[in-house]
Amino acid sequence: MLDESPSDLAAPAAIRPAHDRVIPPGNARAQAFLAPDAALVAAEDLAFTMAVALRGHGHLGNVLTHVGGDWIRIERALLGLLRPQLPDGGYLLLSPLQQNLLEIFCAERGTTGKIARPFLDALLHRLLAPEAARQVLDMLDGLHLLACILHRRRRRRG
Repeated sequence: MLDESPSDLAAPAAIRPAHDRVIPPGNARAQAFLAPDAALVAAEDLAFTMAVALRGHGHLGNVLTHVGGDWIRIERALLGLLRPQLPDGGYLLLSPLQQNLLEIFCAERGTTGKIARPFLDALLHRLLAPEAARQVLDMLDGLHLLACILHRRRRRRG
């Protein structure tokens, strides 16, 4: 469970790929980090691979194109979710795009939410070792919960 300490928001330090059968052939950048000699998956590579997989999905690719507009922006937003950082003031700042991504991935509302969560779960379990995939999913759920709490507090303040 997520408590109030910022360290609980940190992404897993070492993310190990479970195997190398995820990325379509011909994508050298994505294949490079899944090579047999690659020990760790960097957050940047995970964000890139997630963006590639999401863009390749018919429904999710269409929805995220409308939500984010630019796939480089979406990749950067995913990276920010995988490596959340607290600015000097200590408050978690999420862009509107990051908030929308969390809502799509974690809230499981509507058709898109019901498609997105199982897709993300399966994708992460194909890319990562089971424990690392669970950590990433738990971290995203924690960020979503925190974003919902912060949103409600802002609305009350007016």
